[in-house]
Amino acid sequence: MRLTHDRVEDRSGIALLRGWLDPVEEPALLEYHTRTGALLRLDEVVVGAFDREHSQIEIAASNQSREITLEVETHSLPTNGLPSGGGLQWRLLNALSHPAPTLRLRLRPLAKPVVEGRVGGVPLIGHSHLDVAWLWTYEQAQRKALRTFAIALELLERDPSFIFSQSQPQLYRFVQDADPAFFDRVREQVRAGRFNSTIAALWVEPDCNIPSGESLLRQLLFGYEYCRDVLDSAPKVAWLPDSFGFANTLPMLLQHAGIEYFATTKLEWNDTTRFPYPQFIWRAPDGSEVTAALMKSYDGGIDSRRVAIARERCEPLITGYGDGGGGVTSQMLETGARVGYWSRVDDWFDQLSKRRAELPLHSDELYLEYHRGVYTTHHDLKSRNALLERALLEAEELVSWCSAVRASAMLQADFRARLNAAWEIVLRNQFHDVLPGTSIAQVCRDALGEYDTAGEIVASVLTGAAAALPRTRGRDRAFERSEPQIDEHGNIVFDNGLLRAVVKPSGAIVELAAAGAQNVVTNANLLALYKDHPAKWEAWNIDDGYQRSLRGGLPKPPTLRDGRVEISFRIGKSS
Repeated sequence: MRLTHDRVEDRSGIALLRGWLDPVEEPALLEYHTRTGALLRLDEVVVGAFDREHSQIEIAASNQSREITLEVETHSLPTNGLPSGGGLQWRLLNALSHPAPTLRLRLRPLAKPVVEGRVGGVPLIGHSHLDVAWLWTYEQAQRKALRTFAIALELLERDPSFIFSQSQPQLYRFVQDADPAFFDRVREQVRAGRFNSTIAALWVEPDCNIPSGESLLRQLLFGYEYCRDVLDSAPKVAWLPDSFGFANTLPMLLQHAGIEYFATTKLEWNDTTRFPYPQFIWRAPDGSEVTAALMKSYDGGIDSRRVAIARERCEPLITGYGDGGGGVTSQMLETGARVGYWSRVDDWFDQLSKRRAELPLHSDELYLEYHRGVYTTHHDLKSRNALLERALLEAEELVSWCSAVRASAMLQADFRARLNAAWEIVLRNQFHDVLPGTSIAQVCRDALGEYDTAGEIVASVLTGAAAALPRTRGRDRAFERSEPQIDEHGNIVFDNGLLRAVVKPSGAIVELAAAGAQNVVTNANLLALYKDHPAKWEAWNIDDGYQRSLRGGLPKPPTLRDGRVEISFRIGKSS
C-alpha cells in the first residue's frame, strides 16, 4: 500500500506519512524498511516501530478500516555498529542517516506463531542498551526511547513467554512525556513483571568515578522514587554495563540504597589485566557487600558462539540491539525459544545469591584498564558539574535551616521542587558519555546550557533561603592577603605568616608550607603537553607510550597583576 507524505515537522525532523489499512481477517505483518526509524500508529495508537533491524510489526485482525500514521525520522543513526571516532565509517554513516522516507508499506500474512519458550537451556535477558546521549542529543534519545519501548511492547504482546528489561528512569520519563497514553500501556506491563524495571536503580547509567558520592546516592534516590511512585516497582540491580570503571565505595552506596546486586560488562574491555571473576562478591572498605556479575557483553543476537560463552561463564545471554536502542527482534524470539528461556535479571541474581558462600571476594575498585583519557576530556563539563554539586549542598543546608526556624511550608515546598529540578539536570548530565566528555559537540553544548539553567535555579534558592532566615550580627573574620614578592633568585614568593608558597618563573611551585610546618611539594604545577592521538576511541583513550611525545611550553616572563601571578606559555603556534 502506498502512503502519502503529509508534512515534515522541521523542529523534530519527523516526516508524517499517512494512509488507510483495509479490514484484515487474520493477524498479519506490516513491513516497512528504513535506515533511520519510524513509529507506527493505527488510529493514533502506537502499535510498534521500525528501524534498520526491525522491519515487521504484527497487527491484530480487525473488520474495520484503520488509519495508518508513520512518524519517520529524517535523520537518525543506526542502533549499533557505531564507530569510535571520526573517519570514513563515521562519514558514511552520517551520509546514510537522512534518506528520503519510503512511501510504501507492505501487508504480509503471518507465517507461523512464535514457538513457546522452554524451561531448560540458557537464561535469556531481553534488553536494549540506549545511551541517553552520545552521537545523538537528548531530544533524539527521546525518539529512540519511544521507538525502543514500542518495539518491546509489540513483542511482549506477540509472545507471552518474552520478558524485556530496561534500565534508566530517565528513559521512562522521556517516553512518559512524549506519549502518556502509550506509557500507560508500558506501565501495565511493568506491573505484570514482563517489562522489567528492577534494573532501573539509577536515574541514568552514570560515570561512577567523577561524580561525588552524594551525587551517586541521588542517582539511586531519584531512581528509587521514580520506580516506586510511577512504576509501582522496586529496583534491585545496579545495571551499569557500559560505565568506565567503578570506585571501591560503590558497594557501600548501593547497600545504603537497598540495592543488592551489581552488573557490568565493561571490564571485559581491559587492555592489560583480565578480570578473573564472572561472578563475585564485591566488598567496600566499610565491609558493605553486593553480589556482582561481570557479563561478557550487553547486546547482540543469539548465535552458537554467544550461547556457548554464556554456558561456559554460567551467566545469562543478554540479547537485543543497542547502543542506540532497538532491542530484541522477532527472529531472536524464535531462535531464543530453541536455546533457552526468557528471564528477569533480578531472578537470575536471586538464584546466584543462593551460592554467595561459593563466590570469590573482590575488595578493591573495579578499574577499567582502558578509556583512561575520560578524566581530562572536556574539563568544562567536569568543572561545572563539581561547582553545581557543591552549590546544591550549600542550598540544601540553607533550606534545612529554613525548616528549623519554621519558615512557611509553601516556601519550603517551593525550594525543594526547585532543588529537585536542578538535581535532575545534574544527574542527567552525569551520564557516562556526557560528563566524561565523549559525546558529540551538540550534546556538550546542550549540557552546558542545562548547567546554566541549574545554576540559575540554585542561585535563586540560595537567595530566597538566605532572605527567609533571621539575620545575626557576627564578628567579621579578616584574612590577610599577601602581595607576591620577587626574591633574589627571581622566584615569586607568597607569605602572609600563615602560609608560604614559592613559585618559579616557569610556574612550578617549589615550596608550599603552613607556618612552622614541613614543605609539602618539591616541583608541582608543571605544565606538560603530550600528543593525544590514540589508535582508537579518540575522546576516551590515552595509549601506552604517550610519555614519549612530551613537549614543554616556553614560558614568558611572569607578570604581577591585581595580587596574582600570570605566566604565559607558547607551544608551537599556540599561546
